[in-house]
Amino acid sequence: MSAIKLKKDRIYILALFSAFIFCSYVVLNIFSLWQASTCSNDVSRKFLQDLCSLYKKEVVAGNLCHSICVNHTIRYRKCTNYRDGKVVMIADADNKPFPMILKSAKHTFKDFDSISFKVGNQRRYPYFDTFCQIIRDSVLLNLGFNLTSELDEIGQVWSMDTQTFLESTKWSRRAYVTLMDSVWPLIQQDEYLLLRLSQHLPYMPKLYGTCGYVYAVEYAPPSKLFYSSVIEGGWSARAKLALGILDVVRALDSDFHEPLHICDVKPENFGVSSTNKHVKLIDTDCLLRDSTIRMELRNKTCRTDRDCTFFDCKGWCRTQNKKCANERINTNLQVICEHILLGKHFFVGLLKKAPLKLREQLWMLLQQCAFPVTYNNNSLVKHYKRKHFWEIYRFLQRSIGIGVRHPGEI
Repeated sequence: MSAIKLKKDRIYILALFSAFIFCSYVVLNIFSLWQASTCSNDVSRKFLQDLCSLYKKEVVAGNLCHSICVNHTIRYRKCTNYRDGKVVMIADADNKPFPMILKSAKHTFKDFDSISFKVGNQRRYPYFDTFCQIIRDSVLLNLGFNLTSELDEIGQVWSMDTQTFLESTKWSRRAYVTLMDSVWPLIQQDEYLLLRLSQHLPYMPKLYGTCGYVYAVEYAPPSKLFYSSVIEGGWSARAKLALGILDVVRALDSDFHEPLHICDVKPENFGVSSTNKHVKLIDTDCLLRDSTIRMELRNKTCRTDRDCTFFDCKGWCRTQNKKCANERINTNLQVICEHILLGKHFFVGLLKKAPLKLREQLWMLLQQCAFPVTYNNNSLVKHYKRKHFWEIYRFLQRSIGIGVRHPGEI
């Protein structure tokens, strides 16, 4: 009996030890993930010190470098969470009443691919004309945009006028290298490139300029209405914010040479400008071109429709040949209705608790928008997308006493 009891005790101790090891492993992984996604003031200040060191060594340049590194009219305030290696921090500027956001997709200059190449023991750079052609090709490949050849092509994607910069350095060879080392890391950042070439659109944050691989945009934090109570927020303010978001959704279908898809929809991706109160897309990394979505889904092996889903962008599986169809079957509007207006997971929903007299009809409209009948006919999908959009849009306008404008295409 004592031997059996001893054996049971050993099994029990072994089970406890195994559970301890497993829990420690889980906690360690969670801590590592948390540590990777959080930021510290010390790390952020070191990030800016490294940037300024490169500027003072004439490795990088940009219209904001002097303000950040020399006269300090742009000053670091605090960092925000780092996510997927991206650096985001808030800074104050003497010439602006509101803060600005400093961003970079990577932590160091060396993290970006270099435009130079090694020949023997030396680093070589392409001829300037070749570099300009590389920029043209990269913009066309990444965004589908053709740069205007009659204008300064580098100036179209950089914060400085090319000729003015080169003249200020007396056209030195070092200046060409500095220019290339400043522009090329920016070209590798899709968000920067989209912002730079979309400054005419009201829902894109204003781009103030660059310093090396860092770029500065306007401060447009997510609205407090996303997180406040219905009473505190007020229905009129919520309805106006929803109308602003719907305006952005409609514009994404028509403002570019091809539709843009929002494949990661959450409240914190929509900000409100501190200057004009316009709704802004503050994380354009979540935008994908229609051709990119089709390429992502084309001939992907699948068993069910779930295998053809790319975050919030859903595709469908051709069960006969086990391949994904190269098209999205839900729309930006559907996902906005489900995730933002109705609310999902821990988010209550911007319009979920409307005034009692509006609640039933609005809930029905939002349900039809978020969970419509699926049609294989693309023209029917477009028809019902327009129909649902304008029904919700007009309803919200009427609820706060705004005149209904003439409906257009969505």
